[in-house]
Amino acid sequence: MERNLAAGLSAFLNSTVVDQYFRRFSGHTQVNATDLRTLAYPDRETLCAMGREMNPFDLTQSEIDQLVTGHLHARR
Repeated sequence: MERNLAAGLSAFLNSTVVDQYFRRFSGHTQVNATDLRTLAYPDRETLCAMGREMNPFDLTQSEIDQLVTGHLHARR
């Protein structure tokens, strides 16, 4: 997997919006492979764009949330 895609996927999965969605609809906080397969993901281009902005990797939770929500809102 290319670096930008992996970094974007990491940002998306570690965002507060995904955490809240997951907690609300799954009823638990433990994530398994089936949960990851059923989650709706942004397209590859959006994930790569997020990944390009994940430099350095030590973003705060607030910075990750801003990055992800900014890209998700731009897709609409």
